[in-house]
Amino acid sequence: FRPPFWEFESEPRPDGNPESQQTLERDGAFVPFDHKSLFTAMMTKLDTFEHDVLHAEDSPVDALRLLDQETELRRSIAFWLRNADHGVFDFTQEAVVVDENRTDIRFHPRTMPGYATVELKRETWSVRELEHALSVQLVGQYLQHDNCRAGCLLICQAQAKRWRHSDTNAWMSLQEVVSHLNSIAKEIMAERPELYIGVKGIDYS
Repeated sequence: FRPPFWEFESEPRPDGNPESQQTLERDGAFVPFDHKSLFTAMMTKLDTFEHDVLHAEDSPVDALRLLDQETELRRSIAFWLRNADHGVFDFTQEAVVVDENRTDIRFHPRTMPGYATVELKRETWSVRELEHALSVQLVGQYLQHDNCRAGCLLICQAQAKRWRHSDTNAWMSLQEVVSHLNSIAKEIMAERPELYIGVKGIDYS
């Protein structure tokens, strides 16, 4: 399974070599070389994780449903990422960032100095809290470093739930929450074009 790449195309390489402007492959793995391609690689990895959780014969979904804490879920996702990697990334958890705030999972490509960060939330968070996590936590804290310009807010739903819209109070599904948050992410990127931000939801309830 190879999920579709996300919408961003990588910038041309500075050396101007047409061959080096192509996305690199190593043993079939997507190898990033700039912040845009790093964002694509991160989101593609998360798409593949979702596919394995929902469709693989050896899916970890039953074990994931038993995890009560975000820290346990983070460890499980990081373990899957390491096992699925082809020597392209190193993965760290809860790295210290600005003002001693914490992040969840970092994607460190071995081919470039930058990194991408994934902020993990469970379905227990309200829409208002998720908006805050996106705008204040992910963007306002984690993406303030010159080497970190790509980030994802990942929402994992282990139990059936609907959310209330933060303004209208209308009921929302996970898909609608993700769409709402991605619209906020696009507004942020319009004001800060150096950032690449995505919101992804995985429903394995």
